Formats: sequence, C-alpha cells, structure tokens
Amino acid sequence: MASIVDKSEILGVLQGFNPWWRGSSFQTPAFQRLAFQACLEFLLDETLKRAVLLSGPRRVGKTTILHQIAKFLLSEGVPAKSILYVSLDHPILKLMHFSDVLKTFHEFIQPENASIFLLLDEIQYAGDWATEVKLLVDHKPLHRILATGSSSVAHHE
Repeated sequence: MASIVDKSEILGVLQGFNPWWRGSSFQTPAFQRLAFQACLEFLLDETLKRAVLLSGPRRVGKTTILHQIAKFLLSEGVPAKSILYVSLDHPILKLMHFSDVLKTFHEFIQPENASIFLLLDEIQYAGDWATEVKLLVDHKPLHRILATGSSSVAHHE
C-alpha cells in the first residue's frame, strides 16, 4: 500500500525533532526526576533484550526525560545520528505505520545495521505499537528502545 505521506515530509519532521543531527543545541531542564536514572540504566544495559516503557499521566515530565537522555547520550559521545527521538502524536506521523517512519530514518539518516537509540514519545498514537516494538526487540538487537505513553499504555494487552 502506498503511503499518503511523502518521504521528504517524514524526513522534515524527523529533522525537526532531532536538532542534534545538524549540530544545533537544545535546552533541557537541569533537574532530573528519579525516572531519568532508572530509564537510562535500563536503556544502557545491553544484557536486557527488551524495550523500556515509561507511562504516566500528562505533564509529569516524560518528554523531558527523553530529551535529557538524548542530551546525556550525546555528552557520552554517542553519534548524533544514532539517536532518534520521535513524538508519535505528530499529525503527519499519525497517518502512517511507525515501521515506515523507521524505514525513512534508516534510508536517509542511519543504516539499519547500526546501533540506534530509539526514544519514542506518545507511543500510544502508533497503530499496533506493542507489536511494532516487539518486532524491533526480537529482530533488531542493536536498537535500544525507550518509549513513553499515557497511563493507558501500561494496560495494553
């Protein structure tokens, strides 16, 4: 099935979400919630072959934690193009499968066989997100995944 969204539109959205790809700075609060350290430890633990899901109500700082983790990874020397932050509530991204977004990322930004940190915000907006994430965990061991979502994602079966 052909996508109704052009790859250049997807790429533009991804570039907007990831200013570090072009060397631009971005601000994050200095204050770190307890969840920051816990999420970071799970994300960096390569013995865990799973994704990390941080759920909670709106406006508690989940997005901020993702941005702080991106900033930390960059400060530790992780290549900028190995970090993909995506907010899946973006109107253009809501029109497509997350796998198509990821294919565009791999085609234009970072090859599929590279080590990647996927920071997925508002995961509940991705259609069949649980299956998409499970496939990544099962078949893409170099993809380290941290996803956030509303409280309802914790109850997803």
